[in-house]
Amino acid sequence: TKSGDVWTGTVNFSNDGHYILKLNYSDRSTNKMEEYVSGEIIIDEYDPVIEVSYSPDKEVYSSGERKYYNEEQTATIKITEHNFDPSNVEVVLTAEDIDGNTIDVSNIVSQLSSNSAWKSDGDVHTATIRYSEDANYTFSISCTDPSERVSAEYTPDEFTVDKSAPTNFSVNIKTD
Repeated sequence: TKSGDVWTGTVNFSNDGHYILKLNYSDRSTNKMEEYVSGEIIIDEYDPVIEVSYSPDKEVYSSGERKYYNEEQTATIKITEHNFDPSNVEVVLTAEDIDGNTIDVSNIVSQLSSNSAWKSDGDVHTATIRYSEDANYTFSISCTDPSERVSAEYTPDEFTVDKSAPTNFSVNIKTD
């Protein structure tokens, strides 16, 4: 549309994707404007989808939401997101020993914010966590994409890895 010397137009980006808008114009006297190139325009209408599976996932006992395993567990995290950036993945991981002392797992959490922790196949991005220490673990995860779309709320996983057999077992026999 025209209003004096100002022309206005509309460009609709109706599909998910990455776009760059370039605009060139010459007037009737063949005077050319300097080319306009937009920054990248990202249209993203889908939330990131998170799936976590455990292997070998052979629980030996459960109590409430907590599962108990007698062997190490490997968590496989799969995030489906076209505009994936590992720095937008938030992991909350805690570990405590049998006495309730905190075990430092910050290295695992920081690794998951690095590209090197993730393998990508198209829009599917996968990372693994190995839980090899005897401990009570709690794991939660979320992901926000560059369009600020957030994954569905993830119900925290609560589980115990206990590979150690009982020790210092004694029996006292009392006679009257």
